[in-house]
Amino acid sequence: MPHPPKMWPHIAAEAIARYSKPGQIVLDPMCGIGTTLVEAIRLGRDTVGIDCEPRWARIAAANVRRALSDAPKRCGQVFRGDATDLVATLRGRAVIPVDMVLTSPPYGAFAHGNPTKGTVPVVNRHHRYAQPWQRHRHQLATTSTSRLQAGLVAMFSGCQTVLRPGGYVVVTARPYTEAGILVDFPSQVIRCAIAAGL
Repeated sequence: MPHPPKMWPHIAAEAIARYSKPGQIVLDPMCGIGTTLVEAIRLGRDTVGIDCEPRWARIAAANVRRALSDAPKRCGQVFRGDATDLVATLRGRAVIPVDMVLTSPPYGAFAHGNPTKGTVPVVNRHHRYAQPWQRHRHQLATTSTSRLQAGLVAMFSGCQTVLRPGGYVVVTARPYTEAGILVDFPSQVIRCAIAAGL
């Protein structure tokens, strides 16, 4: 599916198997095309996903419907909404508390270019989010580093509210380069989680 920062299915499946149990609820507050949700359904979990861009939310909902056709006893929901205000986005729409949060936050547009590896080019044809006039005002992937970090703190704060006691928040993140400088994004994510009280 065309989406800039796809979650790798095997990473999602490993995290879900390790940090949740069958029948529990897995939330991805930045679900993109729904990889986390699909893997959770395949592993016998119920799911809730949120994405601010209409295109990704529609694709995620279609992927969830397809996964549910093979797992009719499971439940999966996708909402278009704001990950930085989870409580308001989920209020009256989804079962909370959830048992696990699994997400991959956006790295910004600079992380989705056309890299090369050796002499073989690696081309990413779908490396952009929505056009500026289509973007949701809470799209963190196309904003400044400080606004991204503030958004992550808000998202993690919401996770604390919707997560059951003893539940897990699992985040996949990797370093990236910007203007030739290595950015330690995983450490930034950890600092944001700590600032939110996790």
